[in-house]
Amino acid sequence: MILIWRGWGLLALVMLFPLLASCAGLIEARPFWLFELAAGLSLLAAGVVCVHYGTRWNRNGAEHSLYFVPLQAWGWVYLALVALLGPFAIAGTFTQGLDKPGMFGQAIVGAGCVVAVACAVLLLVRSMKSAVGPVQGDDLAERPESGDGSGRREP
Repeated sequence: MILIWRGWGLLALVMLFPLLASCAGLIEARPFWLFELAAGLSLLAAGVVCVHYGTRWNRNGAEHSLYFVPLQAWGWVYLALVALLGPFAIAGTFTQGLDKPGMFGQAIVGAGCVVAVACAVLLLVRSMKSAVGPVQGDDLAERPESGDGSGRREP
């Protein structure tokens, strides 16, 4: 297998190792929600790390990519997989019945995955907005406000 990466793009692949390590022994675990919990948390951590550092490192024109896909895009893919894992875990509990052992825990893991992805996306979007700052060439950032308290900028 040929790996093609640029800069720190290999981090997208390295971040999957905790997923593989934590899930290797849990695939046959009963109740099954333990496996889903480990997979969800591992993918969530990988997604947050890849989006955060990919956005930070790629903003100055540098390229950090794996197979020509930017590092932050890999992070969004991982977060999307966690977002899909949650509803499938919830749906699996209702098809098997909440009265069976371990099914309530699986429903909680599914709901937790959905909430965790929503929180991670909100935090990542907020950090990206603060990291970008004013756009280059935007003269509004350099002009002082008018003194009348309206918040308008002087020409």
